[in-house]
Amino acid sequence: MFLLGFVHPKFQDLVLKGQQEIIQTGQPSEMLEITLVMLNGNTHDVALTSTIIDFEGEKARLAKEIDKIDADIARIDKKLANPKFVEKAPEDVVAGEKEKRDEFIARREKVEAALRRLNEAA
Repeated sequence: MFLLGFVHPKFQDLVLKGQQEIIQTGQPSEMLEITLVMLNGNTHDVALTSTIIDFEGEKARLAKEIDKIDADIARIDKKLANPKFVEKAPEDVVAGEKEKRDEFIARREKVEAALRRLNEAA
């Protein structure tokens, strides 16, 4: 299980027990409250719980989000490719459209990265 690579060996049995409980009951286990001690000595109080992840559903949701982002980018590209829009629109409007396009591209990259991680995990 890839998840155990992120878990301290001392707690791997606890994680496995939680995963087995989900498989057997279909319900997440109770919340676990622990204090993590970082290598630098700082402590962090953490509440952990397990949950069922619908990998296929999440993949579909991310793919749908990418499609929507692509449609938004295409809409902006169409505006910016229109010479009349670029000539007649105030500079701040054109700049705003370019900025929105850049934001959509950045968002697409993040969603694609999430989808890649999910494909590697499943």
